[in-house]
Amino acid sequence: MTNDTSAKQPPSGVDFGEGASASHIKGLIRNLETEKSVHDTKFAENPLHTDCLKRFDQVLLQLQDELAKLLAETA
Repeated sequence: MTNDTSAKQPPSGVDFGEGASASHIKGLIRNLETEKSVHDTKFAENPLHTDCLKRFDQVLLQLQDELAKLLAETA
């Protein structure tokens, strides 16, 4: 049995699995943007969360790139 998972993963490193839809990715983006907007207030006292906004931005950019690719494929 061979492992073909590396061939199926998108170049961004974000793996949406089989059949990811534009509406699903849009929902993920909305949820992450909501979490990002309250993150500093929610975790203000936790030093482990000082660099999270940069990570939120990286993931949001990856999701937006994948959404653009998906929309281009279906256009």
